[in-house]
Amino acid sequence: MQISAQDLDEALKDALLLDVRESDEIASQGTLPGALHIPLGQLEGRLHELPRDRILITA
Repeated sequence: MQISAQDLDEALKDALLLDVRESDEIASQGTLPGALHIPLGQLEGRLHELPRDRILITA
């Protein structure tokens, strides 16, 4: 599902943005304040860091 930037701002009030891009992508493109950065290749080993009580939005 794709949403607009305005809708994302609204959704993030109740959700967590999970940024799964690599560190070099974050450095060159930036990310949103408050986003949790876990590179996709590390995600399986770091699942314990994800909140279970919030909706996750991935980027």
